[in-house]
Amino acid sequence: MRKSYFVAGLFLFAAIVLVSALWILSERSISEIQVQGTGLHVYKRHYMMISDDHSQQWEAIFAAAQEAARETDAAVEWTGQGLAASYGAAECMEIAVAAKPDGIILYQRSGEDLTELIEEASQRQIPVITLLNDSASSRRISYIGLNSYQMGEIYGEEVLRVLDGADGNVLVLLSQSGEGESEGLLYTQMLRRAEQGKAPGQEIRFSTYGINTASSFDAEEDIRDIFVSGGELPEVMICLDPVSTECVKSALVDYNQVGNLSIIGYYASESTLEAVEKGLVTSTLNVDARQIGRLGIEALNEYCESGHVSSYFNVGIEMITQENVESYRKTYGIDRGTGEEDGREKEREKGREEENEEEKAPFAQGGAA
Repeated sequence: MRKSYFVAGLFLFAAIVLVSALWILSERSISEIQVQGTGLHVYKRHYMMISDDHSQQWEAIFAAAQEAARETDAAVEWTGQGLAASYGAAECMEIAVAAKPDGIILYQRSGEDLTELIEEASQRQIPVITLLNDSASSRRISYIGLNSYQMGEIYGEEVLRVLDGADGNVLVLLSQSGEGESEGLLYTQMLRRAEQGKAPGQEIRFSTYGINTASSFDAEEDIRDIFVSGGELPEVMICLDPVSTECVKSALVDYNQVGNLSIIGYYASESTLEAVEKGLVTSTLNVDARQIGRLGIEALNEYCESGHVSSYFNVGIEMITQENVESYRKTYGIDRGTGEEDGREKEREKGREEENEEEKAPFAQGGAA
C-alpha cells in the first residue's frame, strides 16, 4: 500500500514538473510572438555613452560605437544628445546611473571630477570605461585614450619639419582649464623632441595660450584675440583639439593671414583634410575616432562576458600632410566631400533604416543591479 502511494506521488511530482516546464515554454513563446508581432526588439545589452562634446570627432566616435553595438545585438545611446536642454557630463552621469544600463562609456572634460559618480556606478555593478580623459583614481574598469608621450613626439617632429632649420616662435593652444597630467606630458615631450632635433644654432621659442573650448563661440573669441591684439604672430601655431583647429582655420581667412603662419591641427574632419590639401593648414594630427568607438563597445562586451578587461587601450594616431593626405583618403575609403566623420555614412544610414523599421522595446537590463 505504501509502495503504491509512493509510486502515485512520484508520478504526480513528475506531472507537476512537466506542466510547469510546458507553461514556462509556452509563456516564452507567446512573449516572443508578441515581440515579433509588434516589431519590438529586446537587445542583449544596453550601454550609455556620455560626452558633452558634440564635435565631428565625437559624432564619429558614437557612429562607430553604434556599428560595433549592432554587431553584437547591443544598443548604445548618447545620453543627453538631441534634448532641448543642455546637460553636462555630471548630470548625464547621474541619469545614466539611475537608468541602470549594462555599461557606461564616459568622457569627462579636464577639470571635471566624476570619481564619486563612477564609484556609485561601480557599487551598482555598472562598469564604466573612460575615453580620452582618464580618471585613474576612480573605479573605472578601463581607459581608452591617447599616448601623450607619443603625441608630444609627433608634434615635436612636425615642428622641426615645418621650420626646416630656421628660427621660429611656436604657439601652442591649450585648453583654458588645462588637461592635467596628459597635456602637461604632451607639451613637455614636444619641447624635448624639438630641442633634441633642432639644427646647430637654431632657436625655437615655445609659448602657450589658453583657449576655452567648451563651445565654438568661446573658442572663436579667444582665438580672435590672438589675431587682433597687434602682437607678432608666431611662425607655427599648434592646435590640440578639433574646436580650436576649426576656429583657427576661419581666423586665418577672416584676418587675411593665409600663408603668414603654419598651422598644425588636430583631427581629420573633411574640412581639415581639404584645408591640408589646399595648404591652408600645414598638417593635422589624426586620431582614429572609429577605433575609439569600437574599442569602447568591445571592452564593455568583454567585461560583461568574462568579468575582466584590460585597464588601458592605446588609440592609433598619425600626422597627415599634403604629401600623404591622398593616400590617407584611399586607405580609409574617404572620398572628397565625406570625411572621417561620415565616410561610411551609407553603412550607418542602412543600419538606421533597419532600426527604424521596428519600434524598440525597453532595453534588456543584464548587468545592472
